[in-house]
Amino acid sequence: MSLRYTTGRLLYLKRSTGAVRGREDFSITENRDGTATLTALAITDDSKFVRHVVYTKARDGRPRDVFVRLQVNGDLVGTGYFRLEGDTLHITTDTAMTGHTVQAVKAPADFFSVVTHSVMLDGWITLNYDWEVGGLQRRMGEVQRAERERARELEAQNLRLRAELVVLRTGVLWGLGTGAVVRRARPPARDNHAFDPVLRAAQAVICQTGCVGHAHPWLEADGQCRRSGQACERPVDEAHALGASDPAPR
Repeated sequence: MSLRYTTGRLLYLKRSTGAVRGREDFSITENRDGTATLTALAITDDSKFVRHVVYTKARDGRPRDVFVRLQVNGDLVGTGYFRLEGDTLHITTDTAMTGHTVQAVKAPADFFSVVTHSVMLDGWITLNYDWEVGGLQRRMGEVQRAERERARELEAQNLRLRAELVVLRTGVLWGLGTGAVVRRARPPARDNHAFDPVLRAAQAVICQTGCVGHAHPWLEADGQCRRSGQACERPVDEAHALGASDPAPR
């Protein structure tokens, strides 16, 4: 198999004015062993971040090894290295918040991707679609089914919360007080991985890359994270700083 190589540049534009606020230089190398490596360097002028990403994927689209480094305004936010070996994803991170951590987690059996929030890499995973086969392919169908199931769960949760709100308001209007009508809700099931300090460190790199890097924070006004659907666990002052960032175009 021959070696092929291509390069390009993406411009980051402000949604409000169309002015250039940054750029992303990338290169794609199709290696002789069938793997492909994408290297991306993203730089912004306003939020002053510099992100290096080197991502190698196998023929089947699964990641082989990934390196991410994020620096903001001269300060190193963190680095992350991900290496897939069999069904195990080895993760090594070094961040200003958590220091050096090492973790090994079980990887999904089918297609998955390490999200780096490089614009090129976010779109690169779509190249795993087999155009010769066409149609709704298995791994894409599984993703869509999972999304539909998650949407049904959220709709059911929303319906329950609205019903509880109706009961609460009715009790207040009838003069019963909130204590008479509010039942203690069952605490949500917790993800054991969420409390693993090493995995949290890896998630912190992704969080900082997405919020600080793209300058369009996942943080909602009420403190909820759009990525996780849970309350933001970052320090309050840092979360507010992210919330004040200038949104970037999609």
